[in-house]
Amino acid sequence: MLAYGFADDIGMDVETVRDGYDPEMILRRYFSAAESAEWAGLPPDDRVRGFFRAWTRKEAILKATGLGIAGLEQFEVSFAPKNRKALRKQHQVPGAEEIWWFADFEPEIGYLASVTAPFFFEIPTVSRFETAGE
Repeated sequence: MLAYGFADDIGMDVETVRDGYDPEMILRRYFSAAESAEWAGLPPDDRVRGFFRAWTRKEAILKATGLGIAGLEQFEVSFAPKNRKALRKQHQVPGAEEIWWFADFEPEIGYLASVTAPFFFEIPTVSRFETAGE
């Protein structure tokens, strides 16, 4: 997958949705109490997809900001589907939730992806490339 556009700060993440996956340990470690409560409030059938939806959003914003995995706890995101303003809070940057937008998509069955960029840039183009062996 490749995301490109006029923004310097584009982030994207793609994850395999693993049915039966229990994300509670990761939720306790890398998600806030508010995020964990939102996840627990999801219908049980949407919890696995909801977790991967939020995880791809966190990874995308980390890549866009250049903070890397060590910054996971700095960001709070929404678990709700189709939420372009999915960033709820960046703990060290008040008002950051007004700067970033998210686009979620399913590049293939069994995968979830999120791309993020600042609001003041156009939506990046996302392309999928296949290698000769695929």
